Amino acid sequence: MNDIIEESNLEGKKKIQCTKQINWENKELFIYMLYLMLLFSLDDEINYYKNNQNKYIVDSKRYHEKYEEYILCEDDEVKKKKIEELQIIQVCESEFLKIHIKNIRYFLCKVDKNFKRRFQNNKFLLEEDRNIFEDYLYFLSYYKFHSMSAKDFTIKLWNETFLALSEEEKTELINRTNIYNKNENFYCELKNDSLIITTDTDQETITNIDNYCLSSLLSDLNSNGLCNSDYYKNKNLKPNFLKENLFVMKNKYIWKKLNIKILNSNAIKEAADTLFTGSYIDILSDVDYLSEVFDNIRFYTYPTSSSLASSSTTSLRIHEYGLYKIKNNRTMSESLLFFYGFNTINNIHEISGHLNIQVQNFNLINNGCESPRFDKKSENYKLYSDYAKTRGKESGETIEIKLFGKLIKELTLKEALFILEPNNYNDLSSFTKNFKICNSKTFNEIISNETLELYLKPLGIKIEELPKNPNNVYETNQFDVSRSDQNPVDYRDMEIHPPEFYYKKDRKFIQ
Repeated sequence: MNDIIEESNLEGKKKIQCTKQINWENKELFIYMLYLMLLFSLDDEINYYKNNQNKYIVDSKRYHEKYEEYILCEDDEVKKKKIEELQIIQVCESEFLKIHIKNIRYFLCKVDKNFKRRFQNNKFLLEEDRNIFEDYLYFLSYYKFHSMSAKDFTIKLWNETFLALSEEEKTELINRTNIYNKNENFYCELKNDSLIITTDTDQETITNIDNYCLSSLLSDLNSNGLCNSDYYKNKNLKPNFLKENLFVMKNKYIWKKLNIKILNSNAIKEAADTLFTGSYIDILSDVDYLSEVFDNIRFYTYPTSSSLASSSTTSLRIHEYGLYKIKNNRTMSESLLFFYGFNTINNIHEISGHLNIQVQNFNLINNGCESPRFDKKSENYKLYSDYAKTRGKESGETIEIKLFGKLIKELTLKEALFILEPNNYNDLSSFTKNFKICNSKTFNEIISNETLELYLKPLGIKIEELPKNPNNVYETNQFDVSRSDQNPVDYRDMEIHPPEFYYKKDRKFIQ
């Protein structure tokens, strides 16, 4: 653990710079932390269903009988016990036990053989093994097992991640694809470690084929062709190869530099400053620490309805969804612009909000601190999510509302450009004001040539590929919605966090 290295005084608040990171070389601590993450997530989910009725309760005779007993009961102590009984029934009659636990059991059985071959006697001496194990525990902690079948992508993904396919298995898969292909003009062959795919109009060679979940990659390309092959290659990367091969990571230096510049800005610091009333660790001024945070972000690309990003209370590691969307008639520049726009919002939410609070507690400054509670009578109260309102506090949402005047659930092209322009973050007041009116501005008024050249172009975003007149009406088959008064709009397909996230207990870090 690193010690406190610097103290400074700004606007009457002591801001202490330091970093404390988990020592991942310690095998026992490493495994302990990951299992804590899994147990905490299950605990969060149970608490969520304890406090929220679900569709299965409507038909539960046992629940209605117990509820009648509760209504008729006059003794306060007995009523408390009745409430506990009702909560237990809500958990037992929820999709958590009826669907989630059932499907996770099915999943575990399907990957058990390969999991044991990889980890049964594994001493976790290799970083790759530690990373796979961490990603797997994160997957088990947060993936929504709503449905599960033998053909499920996640079963294929983890089986091939735990144990690479043999040459015979790869050959059998390719031969089967060629025989039962969905496209008569689709043919594939394996040469050494490369997959060569030939269609009537195109040919592509995919090298390092063991980096991918081959069974799913073949299925995707056979069904969709080669026109979006980069998307399907990103989608089917095994978790242990995302760090080097995911499109974000291929431009990691640019992506990281842009995000650090934004997080280190006056606007973000002013918003984050409102989370605290006393001394705190100023992580946003510590560029070296922010660089380490971004180096340690773990991406995932499997489909999930649970969350776009989350920071672990136990490891201080951030996990983020790392796949852009493909849509008819949308250029790659548009897809990447929306991805990086939402990704930057996620990083602001996670790092200046949740991670910021967690770092204070991890270092036990002033015996820890909590997210500030918001006043139900305040003007901004209605802007918070229902889950945050239930808890009465939510640091990430507080930061978003301070910056944007709302929670960001959708973005226009111009809003995404505005968010990726570091020069817009000079101070909190002007940022919020200008964000609200940026749709009335031209591209040149929103984004500077310097930012285009230094950041956006290297990330694959070319302003000349964006719609020339974004205020035109767009058909729903071109974009998510049809609007005549705004730019093309993209939506967050998932919540920033799953509902259970907001039912976390206030835990003190166990040292």
